Amino acid sequence: MKTVLRRVFSFLFSFLLLIGPVSAVGSVPADVLESTESVVRIETEAAEFYGSGSGFVIYCDKEKTLVATNNHVIEGAYQIEVWVDENRALTARIIASSEEKDLCILKLSQAVDMQALCLEEGTAKQGDAVYAVGFPAAADDLSDQQAHTGAETTITDGIISALRQMTVVEEGTAVSLLQINAAINSGNSGGPLFNERGNVIGINTYGTYNAQGIFGAIDVAELVSFLNEKSIPYVAAKESTTQFYWMFAGITAGCTMAVLVIVLLMRKKRIERNMPSIPLRAYIEENKRKCSPRFAIALLLPVATQLEQLHESGHVHLHVSADSLFIKNGHCILQEPATGDAGRYVNGFAAPEIYRGNDFGVLSDVYSFCSVLFYAATGKVAPNALKLEEMTKEELFAGIPLDFAEIVNTGMAAAPEARYHTMQELIDSLISLEKTDDQREEIWSENTPVPPKTQIVLRREKKNRTVSSKRVAVISCICTGALLLIAVGSYAGCYLAAIQKAQLGEFSAARQLLFVPAVTRLHDSDLCSYVDAGTLLENGNYEAAAVAFAALDYEDSAVLAQQARYFYAAELVKAHNYDAAIAEYTSLADEGYDDAQEQIIETRFAQGMYYLYDLQDYSSAFSVFNQLACDGHEKGFEMCDEVRYCRGCAYVEEGDFVQALYNFKTIKNYKDTSEIIDLLQGTLYEEAVSRYRNKEDRYRLNDRTRYLFSHISDYRQSSDYLQLIDADDAFNTADYFIESDNMMDWLVKRNNQRVLSYVDALIDLFYFEDAAKLLVSYTSSADIFLHGTWKTDDGMYYFSMQEDHRTAYNLPSFDFGEKYRIENGDYLCYKEVNTGDARQLFHFSLLSPDSMEVYCYYNGGTYTLYRQ
Repeated sequence: MKTVLRRVFSFLFSFLLLIGPVSAVGSVPADVLESTESVVRIETEAAEFYGSGSGFVIYCDKEKTLVATNNHVIEGAYQIEVWVDENRALTARIIASSEEKDLCILKLSQAVDMQALCLEEGTAKQGDAVYAVGFPAAADDLSDQQAHTGAETTITDGIISALRQMTVVEEGTAVSLLQINAAINSGNSGGPLFNERGNVIGINTYGTYNAQGIFGAIDVAELVSFLNEKSIPYVAAKESTTQFYWMFAGITAGCTMAVLVIVLLMRKKRIERNMPSIPLRAYIEENKRKCSPRFAIALLLPVATQLEQLHESGHVHLHVSADSLFIKNGHCILQEPATGDAGRYVNGFAAPEIYRGNDFGVLSDVYSFCSVLFYAATGKVAPNALKLEEMTKEELFAGIPLDFAEIVNTGMAAAPEARYHTMQELIDSLISLEKTDDQREEIWSENTPVPPKTQIVLRREKKNRTVSSKRVAVISCICTGALLLIAVGSYAGCYLAAIQKAQLGEFSAARQLLFVPAVTRLHDSDLCSYVDAGTLLENGNYEAAAVAFAALDYEDSAVLAQQARYFYAAELVKAHNYDAAIAEYTSLADEGYDDAQEQIIETRFAQGMYYLYDLQDYSSAFSVFNQLACDGHEKGFEMCDEVRYCRGCAYVEEGDFVQALYNFKTIKNYKDTSEIIDLLQGTLYEEAVSRYRNKEDRYRLNDRTRYLFSHISDYRQSSDYLQLIDADDAFNTADYFIESDNMMDWLVKRNNQRVLSYVDALIDLFYFEDAAKLLVSYTSSADIFLHGTWKTDDGMYYFSMQEDHRTAYNLPSFDFGEKYRIENGDYLCYKEVNTGDARQLFHFSLLSPDSMEVYCYYNGGTYTLYRQ
């Protein structure tokens, strides 16, 4: 009965634990803690920064896994990765986004086994408890490792402070917002806001500066509306009636248990009431047969335990006898001690110190118990304790095993100090005797009656029985058949379960169920190969899985082969093997698989990003983005500008400002390009002007100076400097022909329109830099500029350049020759052309287009002449 009641109460307690509310650590509801497993960390890589945020799974099946987050988490990113476990992050792409609502939906590169969270709209109200979950970046400072999985999320709790409306972008429509006091930090953005049922009621989005306890989450109703608009699947929360079911089940179970307990208790009382108790003396005398020592020990040990408990509480019994012990319901129990002293003096059971009136106590109960044990084992009452001292041990314990007699004799010693000191010590001796007794071949008397429903196990000699060989064979066949049936049934059950697991895509579980693959291959070889291929897929060995699935014609192996190739292509992208990934996606696109065509574009875009930022291979990057732009990719043109911008910045770092300027000029309105162009033009202008003014090697420096000014020709006076440089080169070239050819050729070249035009240009630039000096630095230009007659104010002196390019003058000079050449403002006189023998006659310094100073080397005098 006790066992039954114990089981009943254990079941009731377990049931109440199941239906009752369970408190989570830190008072966070268990539903919320369970839902955190579907919260993910998002990491992004953009042109100029790395970012991180949070998100949560809104839909998951065998084909795709969708994650919701904020738009600002992924804004500007060219690489998006989502952590799905501690050691694995999957790339993701945007399938829908809204800057107006600050919402974004991502699709992972492969489906993962994660529970989609339920979106519960329209239930949030002021004062409701909420829990914000995510991956704040600052929390990573408290650990040596970054948090990646749902079990490592940060949970902050609070309430809904207010329901508000907010405009996210200028001229956009207002979105519903939940004002909360649960802390939202950088990195929490995009994570879910849970209610106590673990359902999503908002998306953590905003924090405030210079304020405490004021944070914002976009109402999940905005997300639901956005998903419906884009026809994106999600899981909506259903109205729960579970609470009422559990309440009804709890009340029903409680009433049932109460009725069951009452019935069992009443039945027990009725049984106990109907079962009479028998005094030990009456039981021995009615059967007129003594008990065996072992039976006596087993029968009376519960009484010894009662006495031990009584002694531990500081009391003694002093009335232990065959009349105070009763057998009832299969147990021997000790009656409560009598109130008077008469019951102590029971002949044969009372200790000698009781008769003598000496101190009596625990040791007196030890004596009385052993005398009862002696009575039960021999059927005889021991003599009066005072006379017992006169009897020898041989006379008293004749026919009783020596070890049992020794225990009883010790317990019934006349001197109290010679007995067992405590009942526990006596109990230990009896138990020890019971153990050693198992080794003896004692045969219990069949005439010794056993109390009804006794729990004592009687060990009897087993009778030798002869069993026929035929019976043995039959039994063996039955056992063998049963074992075979169990084995076959177990195998069949596991086989069917493995098929079901494989169909659900749980290949590792299916592999464990196929515990004897050799047998399975005998009747279903394709299943084992299918599961092996699926295990490769689960373990991320996509290339081998694709090959394995492609070799099968089983279930949906063809689709899974495509899926493995799709995942393999994604792995190739992560390994920066873009060409191979594009080839794989192209093959899948030709087969019409999922979004392979879109992945080709995304992979090419990622390839361009890799060339641009990781390898800094600007030519390859531009080629990729330019092709994307031609194919209509929305960001292709923008990234072409980005390539030019980055290449320009690289040229700046290398010090090649000309090439940098060339790149920046092609993207004048991109980022801060205008400011950079101004800075570069100013730098190049200063260098070019400095080079022009400090030229030593005229020809070599002019080439570099012209190169600089030509790239900033529309900047300040760069075009004027180009005129000076080009004029210098033209005059120098003309002089070369003058000196190398005959006069007729020279006359033809002198009239060349090019030289004439540059002379006119220098006259217009007469006061700019060294334009005036250049006019008389070469013979070709000086002939044109000085053509005519120049005189002093008084008309006394003159210099004339005639039509036939002869000169006439009356200025003081040497009489050296008739041939002349003008070089760097000096008028040189030759006896013959192309000889090194020459004499300086004059030096021309132009004052204006119509006046000049002439220095005469003959007398050292300077004369001012005016054009006539």
